[in-house]
Amino acid sequence: MFIKYYVQLFKMRHFVYAIFICLSVPAASAQPRIVVDSAGHGDFRTIQEALNSLSEQSPAPRTIFIRKGIYNEKIWGVATLNLRGSDITLNGPVCIWHDGSVDPDSKTVLKDCSFSGYDGFKLGRYHREAQFYLIHCSFAENMADQDIYLVPTATPLHWGRRIYYYDCHKKGTEYKWYANNLDQAAGSPDPGKIDPAWVFKTKWDPLN
Repeated sequence: MFIKYYVQLFKMRHFVYAIFICLSVPAASAQPRIVVDSAGHGDFRTIQEALNSLSEQSPAPRTIFIRKGIYNEKIWGVATLNLRGSDITLNGPVCIWHDGSVDPDSKTVLKDCSFSGYDGFKLGRYHREAQFYLIHCSFAENMADQDIYLVPTATPLHWGRRIYYYDCHKKGTEYKWYANNLDQAAGSPDPGKIDPAWVFKTKWDPLN
């Protein structure tokens, strides 16, 4: 089973859709398929290596197939939307990060994802404008009791704190900070309607 990613402003998958909303890396048409496999049976072992291999200019999205598995890495400038599966596992000291300072509508959306790491790992952080949506996500028991946090910098933030959760759960003792607050997001989105059309609006249709 593969995860299929498209890189342009974003990327997507075959059974699990993973949308990259911070990259702007167009790709060439008729490109050979790029396969990421942590076991070493693809073109690259890590997602970041595959992303780094992409040229910066191309008229059409490029597809990266990511085989099911656990990827212990930090992917810079990338966010994911996992729409149709539960086989993406993100590991690390801080699992997610987002820079959405270019566009106020830029967002990191993670759906049906699981998070794990070493004892006391933190869910995420941001240094600049950011917007996170975590929908139907699960957290390992050893995750730290700390919400996604702002790292203070000299760069002022103008759009406020925008971190939203819906139906997220942790093994063992639950924490209060990921309680449902999706209704506080702009437009109070329906969690059942968070899909590529909602993420990209009219900017891009990754399904066609």
